[in-house]
Amino acid sequence: VAGWWAARSTGGRAGDGQAPGRSSQVVDRVARAGATPSAVTGIRMALESGRGDTAAPARAAVVGTAMAVVAVIASLAFAASLDHLVGSPALQGWNWDVAVGNPNDDADIGRKGDLLARNAAVAGYSLFEQSFEQVKINGRTVPLFGMSPVKGAVLPTVVHGREARGLDELTLGPTTLRQLHRGLGDVVQVEGPSGRRAFRIVGEVLLPNLSSAATMTTGAVLTVEGLRMLVPDVRPGQFVIDYAPGADPAAAYAGLRRDFGPTVLRGLPPTEVENLRRVSGLPVLLAVLLAVLGAATLGHLLVTVIRRRRRDLGILKTIGFVRGQVAATVAWQATTLALLALLVGLPLGLAAGRWAWLLLNRDLHSLAGPVTPAMALLVAVPVTVLVANLVAALPARAAAATRPAVVLRSE
Repeated sequence: VAGWWAARSTGGRAGDGQAPGRSSQVVDRVARAGATPSAVTGIRMALESGRGDTAAPARAAVVGTAMAVVAVIASLAFAASLDHLVGSPALQGWNWDVAVGNPNDDADIGRKGDLLARNAAVAGYSLFEQSFEQVKINGRTVPLFGMSPVKGAVLPTVVHGREARGLDELTLGPTTLRQLHRGLGDVVQVEGPSGRRAFRIVGEVLLPNLSSAATMTTGAVLTVEGLRMLVPDVRPGQFVIDYAPGADPAAAYAGLRRDFGPTVLRGLPPTEVENLRRVSGLPVLLAVLLAVLGAATLGHLLVTVIRRRRRDLGILKTIGFVRGQVAATVAWQATTLALLALLVGLPLGLAAGRWAWLLLNRDLHSLAGPVTPAMALLVAVPVTVLVANLVAALPARAAAATRPAVVLRSE
């Protein structure tokens, strides 16, 4: 792109090696608005490529800087969406506060229920059990769980449809639903130790990380009674619990620990989310790297422009520009390029980041939609302009030190 713009800028007319050039309408309007000479000249140097030997790839630099902004904003938008998922257990299938009990020990299940019923910090709870027997749905082995509300409605996160309520109803994880090539309302054959029974699919749910046999999107959830029809030996061994509104989570957790000992479990991220959490810093690292590359692109352009337009700078100083005005001209040029890059890069970067998250989330099947990092977008504007001016500091100093007599004599 840079080579194409440079060739276009220096293509010139046959015979004189000069390009006719056009005056930017934006520059003309800025001049008519009464802007300072430094502002008008700096904006002109940013928007107009120049002619002949003074031509500089200004447009290519805008494209390069804008692409850096796109990549940075896209990385930050993706990172914000990932952080939203990692920090939201309900979006991972853990749609309650804690789970209590040992899944391998159903002793005194009634006493455990009584303890929860008397606990003022508990608003609702449901029985939860998993089958350790092999169960097949339409010939495919699938982890099977039973869940029935006891108080309130503490149930898995429903993606589509509703939770299982009847003895002949079940819900499936998104991956399992697609592996079986079935949809909501279809009937499947579930085969367990007690024989085969028909169940209707009423919902698509996310599975909690309470078993090593299932992931967030694989498995099936029935009522506890429905699970017992297939696996008669199964017994509920756990409860999933919602805290009461206004309850102190730390105090509620401590109270449950006194009643249930070490079998009180907080939210555990599923394997898919945990793998993403481990690399959650990479998008931010990528954003920093791309920001450095964008700053280097801008710095290279400014140095190139000053070298190629030494004559123009010499003429400016000859007609009365002082060192501060020359330095301000370079600063205005950098600021203009930064604002143009932001104008293009912010919307494109946000769109790219949202698209990347939707692409990833299509396989995760979570309810975590893309997040717009509003604060990052607001901070990006002043930070980009500040970085552009910091990068321009050395080229501006070199431009201010231009000696008109020496430059014009050499020209």
